[in-house]
Amino acid sequence: MKWSLYIIRMLLGALFVWSGLAKLRQPYEFLSAVYAYQLVGPDLGLLIAAVLPWLEVLLGGCLLAGIITEGSLLTAMGLCSLFAGAVTVAWHRGLTINCGCFGAAEESIGAYTVARSWGLLLVAVVGLKLALKSRPPVSLRPALFREKRSLRRFQRSGWRELVSPAAAPDPVYSQMSQT
Repeated sequence: MKWSLYIIRMLLGALFVWSGLAKLRQPYEFLSAVYAYQLVGPDLGLLIAAVLPWLEVLLGGCLLAGIITEGSLLTAMGLCSLFAGAVTVAWHRGLTINCGCFGAAEESIGAYTVARSWGLLLVAVVGLKLALKSRPPVSLRPALFREKRSLRRFQRSGWRELVSPAAAPDPVYSQMSQT
């Protein structure tokens, strides 16, 4: 399971770095590809064209390095779902435009492009599921008991040692309750 998660991380990470660098090398071609989808206005299109390549490079680097794996895979899943949705809508509308996924040398949107986008989304979902399955369960115990010594003391004696001596049970009261 760890190897499959590692392979998915490397595949998606390399793909996002490659895609982001291709867009950074040709920013005006990518901007025209964003406008060609006809899904956003000029201001939002410019913002997408400026931010998306850097986000893809950062995301790919995090996936390759294994930094914040679950968050990186969740972000990859979100981006892949946006890409798959945009490509599917453009294909359904009959637009013969460049995908813009890996630079200007890309072919027009077709069934292969749509299938590739949904396949990458599926890979990201499987990777996130594997990452969440291999993660240890969340516990508040380390946050509540910073020192190991206090944790061992609590495990041995229970709550008695954590309460102050003044609040300790009175031996006279405990004798009265037994009678």
